[in-house]
Amino acid sequence: MFDFLKPKSQALIPLTADIHSHLLPQLDDGAKTWEEAIDLIRSFKELGFSKLITTPHIMQDHYRNDPATIQNKI
Repeated sequence: MFDFLKPKSQALIPLTADIHSHLLPQLDDGAKTWEEAIDLIRSFKELGFSKLITTPHIMQDHYRNDPATIQNKI
């Protein structure tokens, strides 16, 4: 009776981008070393991710990052 409310497809849309990762080492609570960062990136790739957007914390009272410290890690 209410078939028009059912989704047309049950297929899930695969995620291919992560927009909140802490991959730059020693900036915040993410990767501690470059080796750990590379392992994380490989894991994302194995899961099918093709785009990673790193988002280091900037919190003056805890993570004192600024554009210069972040740029140095990039």
